Parts: sequence; structure tokens; C-alpha cells
Amino acid sequence: NRSLLALGRVIAALAESADSVVPYRESKLTRFLSDALGGHCKTVMIATLSPSVSCASETNSTLRYIDTAMRVSIMGLSSRVAVRETMTAEMQLKLMMKQMRGTRMELHTLQQRHARLTDDKLREGARARERHTEL
Repeated sequence: NRSLLALGRVIAALAESADSVVPYRESKLTRFLSDALGGHCKTVMIATLSPSVSCASETNSTLRYIDTAMRVSIMGLSSRVAVRETMTAEMQLKLMMKQMRGTRMELHTLQQRHARLTDDKLREGARARERHTEL
């Protein structure tokens, strides 16, 4: 966790301005990534988000972190140049909420179908017991 916090501080320092001191030496991770973060090679960051409501705070924190990383400017070139399409945190949240609504509707449909099948099986079982008792 300390390395990730140090990485966050490095990215924040890089996003602020080129004049600020970048704390690469705070952790092994940031020392290892100093060339990549300093602009000496191509760097890609991947953010993993969860559509779950229970993970909303982590998702929001990740989106803020990535937004900061997107503001990093190295050698006069903005990191946004490499990104074809940038979604704001608000746009991403709306998309996730739409996906969640679709998933909930699908779940509701499946639950109704399951209930109908269960009811049908219970009725068939009751009929079979009635026939068996008549014999």
C-alpha cells in the first residue's frame, strides 16, 4: 500500500507542473517506474472499475486517480494525445448505471421465469401425487 501511495504522489507531482520535485525515491515501485513515468518510454495505465453499488467509493477513487494521471504532461506533450476517446468520470458513472439497470432488468426477468418453472413443477408434482393416491 505504501508503494501505491508513493505512486499516487509521483503522479500528482507530475500532473502539477514540470517544476515540482517528483518523489521517485519514496518506494521501490516508483524507482522502478521512474523511466516510464518520466517520459523515457511509452506508458499505459489500465483502471479496473466495478459496476457494483457496494464498490462505488473505490470506483470513484479510481476515476479521480486516473483523471490525475491523464493530466500528466511530459516533454510538452499531453498524455491525452495517446487516448482516442476520454470519458469523464461522470460519463463513466452514467454508463455503469445504465449497464446496472440492464443487468437488474435481466435478473428480474430470470427470477420471474424461475418462479414460473418452479410453480409448474410443483403443480405437476401435486397432480402426480393425486394420481398415485387414486390408484
